[in-house]
Parts: sequence; C-alpha cells; structure tokens
Amino acid sequence: MNKYKLEKSKEQQGWWVVTDTINMIVIKFQEGKFNDTQKVTLLNGDDVASMEDAMKQVKALREMADWLAENHYKIAMG
Repeated sequence: MNKYKLEKSKEQQGWWVVTDTINMIVIKFQEGKFNDTQKVTLLNGDDVASMEDAMKQVKALREMADWLAENHYKIAMG
C-alpha cells in the first residue's frame, strides 16, 4: 500500500486531494496554490491530546508537503 494517494477533487474543479493513508490525514488544495489554499482534515477525528501528538501531526504534514514537492511539484506549486 502506498503511504500517499493524490487524486483530483470530485467536489471542486481545479482542486486536488492528497491523503496520508498511514496517519489518516487529508489535505485539499487548489492546483498550483498549495501554500495558499491547503485545508487539512484529520480522518480519525481525534483531538490533539498532547504536545507529542501535535508534533507527530506537524511532522506528518511536513512529510506530505515534501512528498508533493518532490513528486508532483507542478500540481502543488504550479
């Protein structure tokens, strides 16, 4: 199973959805405007219970952004 899944949004034209299938995080963003339009959703619905949890989520988000930049730069940044 791949850790990340990238697909076009079925709800908004010109938007993309990247999913971290391990950490259960989704980021929706407008094509070419990742930094300005990203919307994050935690699929497990958990609240951040500790600073350690928050740091794990921040790390997972950074890794997702790095993966997009390395593998799908034109989609994310234009």
